[in-house]
Amino acid sequence: MGQIIIKKESEMKVKCRYEDYTYVGNKNVYQCEFDIQTIPENITIIPDGTHQSASRGNEDVDSVLFVNCNLSKVPQGLTKTFPNLKVLNIWSSGLKTVTKTDLAEYKNLERIYISYSAIKFLPGDLFKEFKNLEAITIDSNKVELIEPNILDGLDKLKIVNFR
Repeated sequence: MGQIIIKKESEMKVKCRYEDYTYVGNKNVYQCEFDIQTIPENITIIPDGTHQSASRGNEDVDSVLFVNCNLSKVPQGLTKTFPNLKVLNIWSSGLKTVTKTDLAEYKNLERIYISYSAIKFLPGDLFKEFKNLEAITIDSNKVELIEPNILDGLDKLKIVNFR
């Protein structure tokens, strides 16, 4: 288990478990799973972790997982530490909204999962600039409205789940 430091008003240490993980469709990733109850909106991560092997580093992390945490918005600043991020997975977070601005730094994502949260509305331009998206899962939320054209221009898209 490695550690990452997240700065808010004061520094706090956060456990991050690094592991190889396989998603549906045999998508293999090297994932950082955050172990912290409340995640600040803006994250400044200082690399200070123990990866699975000496040959692995932050540039190898292509997936992050936030599970059972309190999020007021999609975390910002992750791509500064994990520049090759391809998967954003937010699970059971209480997240109520997600906007194009919230996802702006994640334009290289191939997969986005937001499950078991409280999202009610998905704007039509949410994924407008995401040319590499292969999978979108926004399930087990409280979605009442999905604006038209939300999937326009997503030519690589293979999996969609708005259940």
